[in-house]
Amino acid sequence: MCHPHRVKQLKFIDINKKDYPKAILELQIYTFRLLRYLASLNRHRHIFKQLFIPRLLQQFIDIENFNKTLNAYKKLVDDFNQIEPEDLLCMQETLQQSAENFYMQNTIKKIGNYEILEQIGKGAFGSVYLCRLGGNFYAIKQINDVETLQYREVQIHLELNHPNIVKLYECFIHEHSLCLVIEYIKGMNVQELIKLMNEKNQQIDEENVWKILIDLLSVLRYLHFDKNIVHRDLNPANIMVDSSYSIKICDFGLAKHFQEDIINNSFVGTLIYTCPQIVENKAYSEKADVWALGCVLYEMLQQKPAFQSANPLMLAKKIVQLEYEPINQGIYSNELINIVQLCLQKEEDKRPSVNELLEMISLKMVILMDTIKQEKDDLKSEFQDLQSKINDQLYETKKEQQEPGLQVWNIFQKLLQLSLHDYKTLDAKNQYLIEQFRRKISKPDNDINIQTELTKLTSLSKEFISYLPKITYEQLFFIIETECKSQQI
Repeated sequence: MCHPHRVKQLKFIDINKKDYPKAILELQIYTFRLLRYLASLNRHRHIFKQLFIPRLLQQFIDIENFNKTLNAYKKLVDDFNQIEPEDLLCMQETLQQSAENFYMQNTIKKIGNYEILEQIGKGAFGSVYLCRLGGNFYAIKQINDVETLQYREVQIHLELNHPNIVKLYECFIHEHSLCLVIEYIKGMNVQELIKLMNEKNQQIDEENVWKILIDLLSVLRYLHFDKNIVHRDLNPANIMVDSSYSIKICDFGLAKHFQEDIINNSFVGTLIYTCPQIVENKAYSEKADVWALGCVLYEMLQQKPAFQSANPLMLAKKIVQLEYEPINQGIYSNELINIVQLCLQKEEDKRPSVNELLEMISLKMVILMDTIKQEKDDLKSEFQDLQSKINDQLYETKKEQQEPGLQVWNIFQKLLQLSLHDYKTLDAKNQYLIEQFRRKISKPDNDINIQTELTKLTSLSKEFISYLPKITYEQLFFIIETECKSQQI
């Protein structure tokens, strides 16, 4: 990419200076097309999120996967050429960091027994690395300043086992740093989601807000009532969300066991999500998490924090006096707005518990479960139709073709099982190829015959698959077999 601020540093050979603008534009378009192709392969997506400012990122994402049309990238290039110098500097720093990660990857550094692949995060606490051990991937959070209290509280996370909590596998000391080996999550956090929707001038759909709320209440019920734990630092940056709006809570460094007869009055957490009791240095309970939940919901609905001020004292005053703007009417239901208002009750005895909130939204939970069940039923019905089609074709196969027919049936069964399998455990590129092939043969047209396609697959044809990007039937067959072995199918 060549921004106008960098044009003077660019040199073309055998091109007249009067043709420089056209040459630069073409170079930019081809570069962005290459980057979009790489992003389409679902590799290193976090780098693209860091590289582009939000407005450009959304334009970049909106271009279809594997789009080869040069005109599709023209507006993206025009907007790129208009970004401010400070944004350009940030992009340059990200590229430099990526280059350092590439160097690190090729020098094979390690943290303990884990091979470092690249750095995926950095902050005042330390750094986060994508690592590998055997064939599995992990995120390792390396904390520079190790405190005995901090190390002890991390042990709480090791006790937890919930589908909406990021798993902590182990922790150890490496070169005077505390290292937390946690589940590697692909996606974004709620803070990034809010920022992205704001840049697009869109709201998060209410149905998706309910999904996030139900998952959060499920986690908090588990923490408060099953484990007697208060999180104490629930905020949008600590909530990971995937494309289906399922969430996982991370960062339990401030979590603490509590008892009903023990007074908690230590100041912890992020101030703008902190309840009035903590701000006033009064006793507080697990309902501090309910207040934080209300702050998170408010921010999803309004796309800004409930309490804001550059001055910490003024911010504390606003929290204690409940000075926040009312939620805009007409976008979200009164039921959802009421949940936020209840969570932001100043007095703890008026603030509902997690169980009371779950009782209030029981109908929403039933509707969500019905939706999930319907989606599973639809998927099951689709596969049954496919099985019926292939059974009909196999039945018509001649006796002398019974052995090849059996191979076709076996590969078809594997396709179905991989499609039903948890996608999070599959290689992203392999997932895309397998799913695209399955969908194409599931709805055959005049040019596609399911029996023919599967036969080419099992016979290891070296012919390129016309509707997939430069891959042969033989290559796809081995991809399917490899994934089946890795998933123990």
